[in-house]
Amino acid sequence: MDGLDLHWQVTPSLDAAKALETEELAGGYRFPLNIQGNKHAALKPFIRYLKQRRKEYKECHLVPRADQPKSPKQSRLKITAPPVFHSRAKRPSEGSEQIYLVSCVGKKLASAAPAKDLYTSAWFKKARCFVENQGAEWFVLSAKHGLISPEQKIEPYERTLNRMKKKEREQWAYSVFNQLQNHVTPSHAVTFLAGRRYREFLEVWLRHNAIDVDVPMVGLGIGKQLKWLGDAITQERGAEAVERIKERTIDTGIIR
Repeated sequence: MDGLDLHWQVTPSLDAAKALETEELAGGYRFPLNIQGNKHAALKPFIRYLKQRRKEYKECHLVPRADQPKSPKQSRLKITAPPVFHSRAKRPSEGSEQIYLVSCVGKKLASAAPAKDLYTSAWFKKARCFVENQGAEWFVLSAKHGLISPEQKIEPYERTLNRMKKKEREQWAYSVFNQLQNHVTPSHAVTFLAGRRYREFLEVWLRHNAIDVDVPMVGLGIGKQLKWLGDAITQERGAEAVERIKERTIDTGIIR
C-alpha cells in the first residue's frame, strides 16, 4: 500500500450529496484499493479499522427507515439512565436494616444443594460465616439465577460475570435490581461482598436511589480479602466471648 487515490464526484446540491452518501453507506462497503476480498494478513487490521469506522458513522448519522424491522440486537432493552427504585418490601424492623450481597464463586458441589452450601471455595465459606455472624439478611448474587436466597436449592452451573460482555452484565444487573425491590427499602443499607463485575451497575443504581452502599473489601486482592474476612470473623467471635463472660460474671454477682 503505497498510497490512496481519491475520487471527487460533483453533485448538483447538498441534498444530492447527502443522498449519495446515504446510499453508499447503506449498501455494500467498497474498500479502497480493492481490498475487500483480499486475505493478506497485513491488511486485516486496516480492514477491521475501516469496518469499525463505517459502523460508527452509520450509527451516528443514518436513521433506520420506519419500514425496516429492528434486528434482535436493536430490540434489546436499552438502559440509558439509572433505573428508579420502587420498593415492594416491608419496612425493616429496628436492628435489621442491613442486607448483605455475596457473589457466587466457581467452585461448587457436583449436585444440587441450597445456595449457602453449593459454593465451596474458601472465600465463600468465610464470607458466609461473616454475614451469618452479623445476624442480618443476606443473598447470593448468582451469575445464572440473579438474586437468590441462601436456602434456595439450585443445580451446579458454569457461568460467571467475568466472562460476560458489558451489555450482558448490565442486563443481569437490571434483573437483580428489580429482584432487590422485593427485599430492600430506602431504610436499608446494602453491603457488597462481591467483585467489581458483580456490583458495577448495582452499586451505582442503588446509590443513585439514595440507598446506603458499603463495599468493605474494595480494592483488595483475593489473599487480602481472605485475611480481612478471617480477622473480622475472629474479632466477632472474640466480642461474643467477652459478652458471654460478662453475662456469666454479672450472674454470679462479681461485677457490681
